[in-house]
Amino acid sequence: MMHHSHSPRRSVQSATKISNPLLKTFKQFQFAVMSSMNSGKKKCPICKQTCSASNVSRLYFQSVGDSNEPKLSQNLQTQKEDPEELKIECRRLEGKVKGLNSALESRENDLRNISNELCVCKEQLEKETSLKTEVLEQTRTVSRLLNLKTQELNKSDLERIKLQERNMALAKELAALKLMSDLNLNEEEIVKLASLGTHANSKENIDVLKKSLIVRNKMYKDLIAKCNTLGRDEARARKKLEKAKEKLEKLKAIPFQKYPFHFPIILNN
Repeated sequence: MMHHSHSPRRSVQSATKISNPLLKTFKQFQFAVMSSMNSGKKKCPICKQTCSASNVSRLYFQSVGDSNEPKLSQNLQTQKEDPEELKIECRRLEGKVKGLNSALESRENDLRNISNELCVCKEQLEKETSLKTEVLEQTRTVSRLLNLKTQELNKSDLERIKLQERNMALAKELAALKLMSDLNLNEEEIVKLASLGTHANSKENIDVLKKSLIVRNKMYKDLIAKCNTLGRDEARARKKLEKAKEKLEKLKAIPFQKYPFHFPIILNN
C-alpha cells in the first residue's frame, strides 16, 4: 500500500484534479466533515451523525443512500402496480454504480500515476545518493592526498630552513676568517662582512667584530714578534757576513807563494 504523504507535491496536485462530479462532491463533503471535526463538533454536516476521520467515505455514501431510501422503498411498494418505475429505478441505480465505478477507476488511475511518479522519485533519489556517496569518497581521497602533500611540504620547508641555517653559519665563518686574515679590507667591506645575516649595529654584529679584532690583534702581535726575530737573525747574519768578508780580504792579502798548498784549503773553509 502506498502512502500519499511520501509522494511529491506535483503528484498530490495531479491526484486532486478529478473531473468526476460525484468525486468532487465527495471531496466537498470530506472537507466539511474535517472542518467540523477541527472545530470540535465531530458530526456530519448533513445528517448530524457522530463521525471519525476514518469513516468519512462510509458516512458520505451512507448519506447518499439514505437520501434515496424513501423513494426506493416507495418504488418497491409500487413494484407490483408499475413495473416501469422499477426499471427506471434500476437504470438510475445502475447509472449511479457506473458513476461510482468511474470515480473509483479515476482514483485508481491517479494512484497508479502517483505510484509511478513515486518510483521515479525513488530512482532519482537512489542515483543522487549514489552520486553523493561517490563525491564524498572522492572528497575524502583528495583530503588524504592533500594531507600527505602538506606533510611533505612541511618536511621540505624544515629541511630548507636547516640548509639555510647551515649555509648562513658557513658564510659567517668565512666572513669571520676573511675579517681576520685580510688586512686590505676597507671600512665598508668590514661592516658588510661583520653584518652578514644580522642587522647593522646589532649585538651579534658587534660580537663578530670584537672576535675578529681580537684574533687580528693576536695575529698582528705574532707577526711583529716574528719580524723582530727575523730582524735579529738578519743582524746576526750580517755580522757573520762582515766577519767572513774581513777574513776573506785578509786571506787575499797574504802572498800566494808562502802557502802554496794550504791556500785552497783556507779558502774553502
